[in-house]
Amino acid sequence: FWFQTYAGIRGFSQYTGVNVTCWGLPLMADLPVVQAVIAFGAVFIFCDAPFLDRNSYYMVIRTGRRKWAGGQILYIWGTGLLYAVLLFILMNTMFFPRLSLSDEWGAVFNTLAQTNMGASFGLAQFEYTIILRFDPIVATCLVLLAIWLNTVIIGLTQLVLNGYFPRGIGIAAGGVIMFSPYLAQKLSVGHIGYYFSFPSWINLSIYDWDGITQLPSPLYIAAFWVIAMILLTVLACRRTVKGDLDVISQV
Repeated sequence: FWFQTYAGIRGFSQYTGVNVTCWGLPLMADLPVVQAVIAFGAVFIFCDAPFLDRNSYYMVIRTGRRKWAGGQILYIWGTGLLYAVLLFILMNTMFFPRLSLSDEWGAVFNTLAQTNMGASFGLAQFEYTIILRFDPIVATCLVLLAIWLNTVIIGLTQLVLNGYFPRGIGIAAGGVIMFSPYLAQKLSVGHIGYYFSFPSWINLSIYDWDGITQLPSPLYIAAFWVIAMILLTVLACRRTVKGDLDVISQV
């Protein structure tokens, strides 16, 4: 998927003879298909939460339920961070051998954002407002942070739903989350869908940075992340500490 997604940029780079910088993620994150695939990866990683195997019963006895629950949550946080970093590395490997290290956006991304020259290579015009507003390193760090936090929320959601309900409920919820960028763009009235489609929040162009649009503000998004994580963590710990751990059915 990533090879095909970046094929147009590689083709444009080869055609012009100009190398690509490593800051394309914030611009590619504007695409709903990229948002959905990144969310799918998170759902796939955590679809088997809570993470029980044949040795889990003995681990719970030795460590206690609270520590074991904390370990589950720390695992989700750590895996989410690793997932975001590996995505960044994987996406940039798609540009080899035409990848260049620079602290600027570079001529390729500037051209593809300011003109429609990418159409000949199957590319939609990139969102130029991202280039105007952000330094490329800052933009990339913000997108990676959003991917990390979204992955954590997806992991905690799977942990809670699979703990309280049959496992299929968690997977179904993951499917809704995965397709929410399309639903927000195609089916919602105005910009309402963007207030609930948190996989869309890796797209920096849908933030109301100046407080003059109906898009979600950075404050709203940050508050959503914090409240969702606290609530999901409390529910996950409550279920793990006080509920039954059906290890046999999980194995």
